[in-house]
Amino acid sequence: MANTKICDKCKNEVPETARFCNKCRHTGFTKAIKCSCGMLIPENVNFCLSCGKKINLSAKIKMKKIHASGDNLLLHKCNICIQKIEFDLVVCPSCLNTFHFNHLANWIIKSSSCPICKVKLELSD
Repeated sequence: MANTKICDKCKNEVPETARFCNKCRHTGFTKAIKCSCGMLIPENVNFCLSCGKKINLSAKIKMKKIHASGDNLLLHKCNICIQKIEFDLVVCPSCLNTFHFNHLANWIIKSSSCPICKVKLELSD
């Protein structure tokens, strides 16, 4: 992923070192990252809306999706929906609460923190 900027006026991609937009000559920009899928992601968004890949823009606690199966998954409940976790789960490294991966990913898109302990989080590959 490459650092870049987006022109606030025409939404054109502009190199990070540019002082003005080559297309419209505007000088207002929003910092962005170009995802490997080609989509420009503004700095305040943590996930690529096109491919779902996580975007790492700041130092946050990283959480990993745990690929587990069998009896050990049945011991955990998602702290968002309160249902048993019967497929991939995620554990917050700060408070050790467990979540369904999809539930926590959707939560982090909105708030970027753990729903229980409020520590800043990001999902990693």
